[in-house]
Amino acid sequence: MKELINFKKLIVVLLFTGIFSPGCNENIIEEEEYGTGDDYEIYREILIGKYSESGYLIVLNDSTYGEHYDSLTIPYFCGQIPGLYAETVIDYINNNNERIKLRNIPGFKNYVFSSKYQEKEINTTHITFSRIGYDRSKSQAVLTIAQSYRGWDGSGFLFFMKKEGNRWRIDKIIGTWIS
Repeated sequence: MKELINFKKLIVVLLFTGIFSPGCNENIIEEEEYGTGDDYEIYREILIGKYSESGYLIVLNDSTYGEHYDSLTIPYFCGQIPGLYAETVIDYINNNNERIKLRNIPGFKNYVFSSKYQEKEINTTHITFSRIGYDRSKSQAVLTIAQSYRGWDGSGFLFFMKKEGNRWRIDKIIGTWIS
């Protein structure tokens, strides 16, 4: 059985591996295989679960962008999520060192990529997904989302996902920032 996260060990690992403060590379990687599988099932689940009834058009950033965390916020968020494994957090941090161009998200129709959005419609929510961190068995995942309404008010969230059978579900959502 996997051990739960040990915060002191996690901080030491993050400090010594150099992945403590991820900085998204400004180069956006376009990978052929990035566009299907668990990542897109999770993105779809969040869009349907959190935004399908909002009445807003979703303007989705074309590429991922992970949040930056420091020594105080990582243990705080991990402490808020019972059962979160250290390897999941480390995978999230490693994955968000580079941005990935997103492809179409199947099963959710009420969105447009920001590069194709021309109108200045009032009822919009702008969303940026991070890349996703998984444990080795891909039974849990974490990612962050930044959202803004009409370009003014914004907030960020950390999503903790669990896989039940063949389906991902939202287990916990934690607010990370608000403006």
